[in-house]
Amino acid sequence: MLDAAEEIACEIGIGAITLSGVQERSGQANKSAASYHFGSRQGLLAAMLARRMIPIERHRHQLLASAGDSAGLAALCDALVRPLAVACLGVPESRYARFLAQAMIDPHLGTLALTHPESGSFREIRTLIQRHLDPDGSEPLIDQRIAAVMSMVVTTLALREGHPQLPDPERAIDDLVAMCLAALSAPLPVHRNPDPSPPQPGSRA
Repeated sequence: MLDAAEEIACEIGIGAITLSGVQERSGQANKSAASYHFGSRQGLLAAMLARRMIPIERHRHQLLASAGDSAGLAALCDALVRPLAVACLGVPESRYARFLAQAMIDPHLGTLALTHPESGSFREIRTLIQRHLDPDGSEPLIDQRIAAVMSMVVTTLALREGHPQLPDPERAIDDLVAMCLAALSAPLPVHRNPDPSPPQPGSRA
C-alpha cells in the first residue's frame, strides 16, 4: 500500500492520496485494510515518511559517528546529503525524492517531515551547521540558507530520481555535496543601510 501511495504522489500529486485510493491502487480486497494499518490519511503519510527515513537516519548517524565531535562543514554536508541521495539515485523503484519535494511545500507535511521521530539526524546536522556558520546565533540568514540548500538537494534528487541510466551516481552525489558546501560557505551579503527618507515637501534636497 505504501508503494501505491508513492505512485499516486508521483503520478498525480500528494493531494490525491486517500486511504480508499491507496487501497484500490494496491489491489487490496479488504475494504478496511488501509484504515486498519494507518488509521487515517495523516497516519498513512507519516508511514510513507518513516519507511524511507529509517535507513537514511541510520546512514546519517554512521557518517556523523565517523566524522567525530570535531566534524567540519564538509563532513556535515556529506552527512546531510549522501544518505538521502544514495537512497534515491540509481534506484529505479525510488519515488521518495519526488514525494519529499512535494512534502516540503505542503504546510502540514513539511512540518511532519521536520518533526518526525525518524528525522532526528537531520535536525542534529542542521543544528551543527548552524553552530559552525553562526556560533553566536546572531545571523538570521543562516537558517534561510540551510533551508534553501536542503530545497536544492531535494529538488535536484527529484529531477534525477528514477533514471537507471544516470551516469556515475556516486560522482553525481559527490558533486551535490560539493554544491551544498559551496552554497553554505559563500560569504554573507553585507548589511545595507536603509534607504534615506525621501525629502519632505518644502525641504531642500
